Amino acid sequence: MAKEHNGTAVLVVWDRPSDFSGLLARRFPDVVFEYASSVENVNAAAARIRPDIVFSIKHERFPIESHLAAARLPGVRWIQVGGSGYEHLAPVDLSGITVTNAAGVLARFLAETVTGVMLAWNGQLYRYRDQQREALWRPLPFTPLCDKTLLVIGTGSIGRRVADNAGSLGMRVLGANRSARDENAIDAMYTLADMSQA
Repeated sequence: MAKEHNGTAVLVVWDRPSDFSGLLARRFPDVVFEYASSVENVNAAAARIRPDIVFSIKHERFPIESHLAAARLPGVRWIQVGGSGYEHLAPVDLSGITVTNAAGVLARFLAETVTGVMLAWNGQLYRYRDQQREALWRPLPFTPLCDKTLLVIGTGSIGRRVADNAGSLGMRVLGANRSARDENAIDAMYTLADMSQA
């Protein structure tokens, strides 16, 4: 039986509701939230509140069928995807449903990962790790990233943050995107078609 409510009802499709259920309840006290933590309980959870909105967070441990089932619920008028991509909803007829995403929400952290890998490769940390396992100490040649050139293909929210990080390390940054529009922290921009000029 559906819960009685006069406001907005949101079905959250996520396998670990305790991650933020308390936060959402405090932040939005007038909104009714229900959580579907598996594909088997999407319909049961939806029947309890008849949701207007679905908050769908897709990741590798949570099957796509859960998100598709939630998107097909009658009465849903808005689907908020908790990431940047929403191609997993392509099998569903989304006409009449507003679909929004959280593009850029992880950009800072993904850019930190890219920067960390650049530093690790350039500093030969992987080889040092291997030497450590073998109880060896052999100095390896080192060249700083400063004054090296980095090409960032795609200057969306992640690419721009990678460019910012590289610039802070003293690198020359080239960027390529479809329009070659100017970007802060990028020294020269190219279109994807003109990358050979870089």
